[in-house]
Amino acid sequence: MKTVQSSHQEFYLSSFKDVAGLRRLTFLSLLLGVSIVIYILESILIPSFPLPGLKLGLANVVTFFLLAYFNWPECLFNLILRVILGSFILGTIFLPTFYISLGAGLVSTISMIVFFKLYYGHFSFVGVSLVGSAFHNVTQLIIVAYLTKSLGVFIYLPLLLFLGEIAGLFTGILGNLIVERLKGAETLKLKPVGRKERKGLGKDSSNFNTNDL
Repeated sequence: MKTVQSSHQEFYLSSFKDVAGLRRLTFLSLLLGVSIVIYILESILIPSFPLPGLKLGLANVVTFFLLAYFNWPECLFNLILRVILGSFILGTIFLPTFYISLGAGLVSTISMIVFFKLYYGHFSFVGVSLVGSAFHNVTQLIIVAYLTKSLGVFIYLPLLLFLGEIAGLFTGILGNLIVERLKGAETLKLKPVGRKERKGLGKDSSNFNTNDL
């Protein structure tokens, strides 16, 4: 009898994990699609002015959501696929802009992950966004200097940092608003994972924790 009950429990547990895993995959696929659309629209509709390479970085809002409700590998996975697939659709893959976007994006995302893990609660996503923006702009200038074999590009660094921080401020505020709005959504049933849960993010969300999937 105990064997039968144990088999039933294992079956229900396995079924739950399958459903939870499917839900996790669905969320990640949806977020990837959203980030790619934002990446493409920003590249096409929003001109890079007054300096080449300067963008709002609106796709980082998706990164903030992943930081809050998923884990760091998902953040990097989203960034890499976003740049590769977005560049493929735009026809810029393997061009200099592709390597600049990928390299600067990776460094920026890693910096935001570290800053978020260490300081979220003391700083909101505005702080996370400002850090990511600074690392992104510095890294892309380093890559451009390497590709062009010229250090003259660093003359743009002060202005690029200043304007980039303004863009990062806007993106961070937008990220705060979206994450706060979605944290209590019953249809999402998400709960923050890890250290950030102790910082008060998503206090009103349900008991579904993507870290358990």
